[in-house]
Amino acid sequence: MVYFGELRPYKRPKEALYLLSKVKKYFENIILFIVGEWPSKPALEYLVADFGLEGDVIFTGKLKTDQLAKILSEAWLNYEGNTVCSWIYFRLIITFL
Repeated sequence: MVYFGELRPYKRPKEALYLLSKVKKYFENIILFIVGEWPSKPALEYLVADFGLEGDVIFTGKLKTDQLAKILSEAWLNYEGNTVCSWIYFRLIITFL
């Protein structure tokens, strides 16, 4: 599972952790890669512990395009959340190989 983008509250990165906590019940080996770097990272790290997701979340920081492409090509779930628009955008990409 991948979340990438700004780690700002209006991009809703906290919801990616919530989603992981729910999906983890069905897919115990799932890992969330959080790609990006912003001041809200410490709050997200606190939520990882609060949700009991230690070891299930990897903060990569900012990645080069080819590194991000590799992670995205291997992921079967991608979360994007945004409250800046007049609607909330949520997308799941499921790739069947």
